[in-house]
Amino acid sequence: MSENPPSALPAESTAVTPTEADGTTSEAPVPAEQAQAAPTQNPLSSGFDFSLHMPELEVRMVNAATLGDYETWLYAASLAFSAIAGFAVAYLQSFHQVRGGQDVGNGLYLVVTVIFLALFLLFYVRALVIRRTLKAATKTYRMRAVEGSDRVS
Repeated sequence: MSENPPSALPAESTAVTPTEADGTTSEAPVPAEQAQAAPTQNPLSSGFDFSLHMPELEVRMVNAATLGDYETWLYAASLAFSAIAGFAVAYLQSFHQVRGGQDVGNGLYLVVTVIFLALFLLFYVRALVIRRTLKAATKTYRMRAVEGSDRVS
């Protein structure tokens, strides 16, 4: 076994670094360039410049109570339309043949479908009227573009 003279070994130093969760350490080789590097200056010691750019924003403000009414009427219209679909399907499935070969459906389903159709139209028209009112009462605010720079020390 021949040992290399100290001058033949690569220039490395050892640094102690934590490696275990319990705080035990091990020695790890560090290249000589890093071990002998001169300390650098604090990059924030002279302050730093920053710029802030914001785009123009347009914000539309509406009356929250009116918006809530609009959503309620639109929801009611949605429920009425679901009922229309359900009772229309029930009416179409209720057809059966009677003596003489004529198809007869349950007229009650048709009547309920027509009633829900009238309710749907009422709810939907009311929602559209409220929407038009909301659109007319909307206030638009423009936020100006801001550009600035500052030096922070």
